[in-house]
Amino acid sequence: MKDYKLLFFFLLLFLVLTSCTDENEENSPIEIEEGSWVKYSPIKWTHDGNPIEGTFCKVYSDGASYTLKLQCLEFSDEMFGEILNQFSFEDLEDLRLPPENDKINVYINTGHEDNVAYAYWGTIIITIRTPELNTGLYEYLFKHELTHEFEFLIEGTVNLGTDVWFREAIAIYCGGGFDYINTVDDLEDWIKANL
Repeated sequence: MKDYKLLFFFLLLFLVLTSCTDENEENSPIEIEEGSWVKYSPIKWTHDGNPIEGTFCKVYSDGASYTLKLQCLEFSDEMFGEILNQFSFEDLEDLRLPPENDKINVYINTGHEDNVAYAYWGTIIITIRTPELNTGLYEYLFKHELTHEFEFLIEGTVNLGTDVWFREAIAIYCGGGFDYINTVDDLEDWIKANL
């Protein structure tokens, strides 16, 4: 009997959460042409037709609420700003976006089965399954993917010229994965302890 009550509770909760809409959300049709928002990504999903723009990024989604898109936009802009500061990068004219972009495309996947986190020239794609952005949970992921994006924008090309191990190490470090390594001595100690 308890199992049925618990199942009923979760079903009711699911129905309530999925029936709620954001009052600021525009109701425009789903984009018809699949992937017309992105050129260089192998993932070419449709979006809801309502991207929102910030300082560095433009957020698209297949079905995220306006609130979630706004949270992701503010967070993406903040995280990319931190990456620019980390590299002491000031001249935004030196960033080479794809010709059709004026900002970094951030695609929030809410409805596709695949759980993804990718960066391509001009675009990052991240799966978020919650109605609101838990910044503590996603900080590393956003910074990691936006670090890859920074490298794409520095090189200005689809195919990066650095080795995968180097790209991943930089993205892990910038994402905070090795926040305890601050000097060459720290790095050498870590290498000795882990090899």
